[in-house]
Amino acid sequence: GKRVVVVTSDREIREHVERAGSVAIGSGEFEEIMMRAFLREVKGEEEGRPEKRGPARRLPKRERERERVLAKL
Repeated sequence: GKRVVVVTSDREIREHVERAGSVAIGSGEFEEIMMRAFLREVKGEEEGRPEKRGPARRLPKRERERERVLAKL
């Protein structure tokens, strides 16, 4: 199915979107994601994964899906 990311600061809308199976993020979080992407672009840095440390801990399925969708922004 189609995946949608909704950017809103309205709690009711976020809850409705998540119940419908899509991802909702706050406008502040979206701004941070875009700023990091912009700074990486300006600095010419490659997007890399940080070095793994400590014991592995798997996020809940909903959080993993959210992270997967947001990584595509």
